[in-house]
Amino acid sequence: MRKNILMMLLTLIMLSVAIYGKMVEANINENASSVVNDMLKPQPWLSKAFDYYGTPIQSNFTGVYDSIKVKENLKDIKQWRVSRDSVWAAYLKGNMSEQEKALVSKVNQETKQADELVDKLIENANYNKDLAYNDSIVKSGKVDELINPCMDDINALIDLQSSEGEVLVSQMQSTLKTFSNFMVGVLSLSFILFGSLVYQYYKENVKPQPKKKVVRKAPVKKKVTTKKKTV
Repeated sequence: MRKNILMMLLTLIMLSVAIYGKMVEANINENASSVVNDMLKPQPWLSKAFDYYGTPIQSNFTGVYDSIKVKENLKDIKQWRVSRDSVWAAYLKGNMSEQEKALVSKVNQETKQADELVDKLIENANYNKDLAYNDSIVKSGKVDELINPCMDDINALIDLQSSEGEVLVSQMQSTLKTFSNFMVGVLSLSFILFGSLVYQYYKENVKPQPKKKVVRKAPVKKKVTTKKKTV
């Protein structure tokens, strides 16, 4: 009866390890997937959107306006826009926290305002019209005034994803530590129960041999021979 109870306890331990292990695996897989798909993969997309304003726009529409240089670079500027829109659309498909959604909404509004001005500057340069307007806008710093907040918020999105990723990794480490402590307890209990089973088996199957009685033999009396005297 006791042996059956011990076997049931060992079976229960194995089941608890399997169930808890699957729960830990699911939790870690979910967090790891979120870190990779929602935080690591989108960062290059955000960087690409950030670079669109920082490379072709600022280099062509800030500082000193050069209509000839701008017209030569129009193809590259438009290609950058297509690439930015593509990666931004891919980024928006990912899962986001509420804080991230609020920043994205702000970036969308800032992007719309900046793009409207940039589109007008590109159109003027492309058709050689109203170049004085372009020159005045560039000299006034209006382009920087519109795109710098947008770039700052895109950079904030990158930082936010990094900090949220650190939180998820910390949660995974905490889960693994808890599971490790659980396994230590389970192993200790398993050794105790296994020892009890071994003892029970020894008690039931390995019978001690009865001690043999030692029979002491009586001491042998030596015959005393008397020597005859010679006359």
